[in-house]
Amino acid sequence: MAPDPPTAAPNRVGAHGPWARAGRRFLRNRAAVAAAALFVLIVLFVLAAPLWADHVAGTGPNKSHTLDKIEVDGEQRDVVNVEGLPLGPQWFDAGGKFFLGADGRLGRDEMVRLMYAGRTSLLVGVGAALLTSMLAVVLSLLAGYYRGWVDTAIARTLDVLWSLPVFLFGLAIGISLALGGLEVGPIAISGGSLLIPIGIIAVFSLPYVARPIRSQVISLTEMEFLEAARAQGAGPIRVMWSEILPNLASTIIVFTTLAIANSMLFEAGLSFLGAGVQPPNSSWGLMISGGVDLLKTQPLLAIAPGLMITLTVLSLNLIGDGLRSALDPHSRTGIEEARTGAVSVKPTEGPA
Repeated sequence: MAPDPPTAAPNRVGAHGPWARAGRRFLRNRAAVAAAALFVLIVLFVLAAPLWADHVAGTGPNKSHTLDKIEVDGEQRDVVNVEGLPLGPQWFDAGGKFFLGADGRLGRDEMVRLMYAGRTSLLVGVGAALLTSMLAVVLSLLAGYYRGWVDTAIARTLDVLWSLPVFLFGLAIGISLALGGLEVGPIAISGGSLLIPIGIIAVFSLPYVARPIRSQVISLTEMEFLEAARAQGAGPIRVMWSEILPNLASTIIVFTTLAIANSMLFEAGLSFLGAGVQPPNSSWGLMISGGVDLLKTQPLLAIAPGLMITLTVLSLNLIGDGLRSALDPHSRTGIEEARTGAVSVKPTEGPA
């Protein structure tokens, strides 16, 4: 009998898709993994705000304790003394109450405010980044696919936004809307709504996301697979949705992650100057603004929210850099994988 033909080696590429390879590259990036773990801890920290407020501090983020007293080591102490100086950090001396002390205005529990303010800062940052990404994708697809006057109108609008001093314009618009709100036809938004800082940040962050995505759409429209889709009778909407958009997935993910960090910094600056999040809502930027007056006597009131902003933005930037390296099939990490035989990567492979 003739010997059996040799069995073909398993196709390792087929067993490992581009997203799986990107996940392995990301996991090998220790800085990005550590940043992701830190960001998860921050999210869990702010999500635990109701638990801490109800079961440890026994108070809410906006409850005033100006005239209250607490017992610390058997001694009664004023939350805010007659000179207006708030209680300092008590750590666990008071059973977890006023863990970071009280603020100087209403004697509110600073730890509770820090956790609830983190919810607001993350909500504004994520909401603005998602809105920015959605608008950027829609405008980039229209501009890059149709070209001509459509591309000219969108590109020039983005150039105008790019050239503006965005923080000064955002500050001016934020203050005016905070005072009078916004009413367009049947839609009425109050001055204290979080939709106002989300919308301001999203609009002024648009050029930084839309311009690079538009350039990538233009390069994709010149590829042969789009000509093949058109030859098969696919219309513009189908081509943009089914052919172009999937090839932008990795770029959108990276830019959205980085946009969250930038949006949080933008919100902190606006709130610090009174043009972002409005009371009774609180954010880390607003807490820093309230803690500046007591920087010499109670520096933790400003340092604690500032540290949270720094850690959150740093972790998001490291995650974004890690995703950019992991999702780029032509990155150095991908080349090393091909050399070591972990996977077989073709040099001309499209975006992950």
